[in-house]
Amino acid sequence: MSAADIRAWLAADDSMPFIELVRHNVVLPADAISWRAVVQGELAPLGAEEQRVIAAAGPEFFAAAALAYGQSNADLKMLTTILKERTGRKGADLFMPLRVALTGQAHGPELAQLLKLMSPEIARRRLQSHAQNP
Repeated sequence: MSAADIRAWLAADDSMPFIELVRHNVVLPADAISWRAVVQGELAPLGAEEQRVIAAAGPEFFAAAALAYGQSNADLKMLTTILKERTGRKGADLFMPLRVALTGQAHGPELAQLLKLMSPEIARRRLQSHAQNP
């Protein structure tokens, strides 16, 4: 993606919620590309820390998360409430696997807002992919 493409994309009318969300996580406009992929594209391969989080949660957690996502309408609070009831997990054991599965990263912008910007198909596919791959 060229610098002109990046500027045009960042200037698009529908990009303001995205820009507001990621602005504290980027230094250069090109840094926004990885966050754009989180919201709209394919995730980069997971790092070692992220792989450990996914493995520790296990495929059953992500199967339950995919089902809960279908009932939550991309509302993170509702998603986590349903998932907590089904898995008994709470705190970091609940939130971190969701963050990593949905964003590919252990840190970053607020997950609730990122989830609202993602298409339901992308979010569901990411959760289901970890339910199928132990």
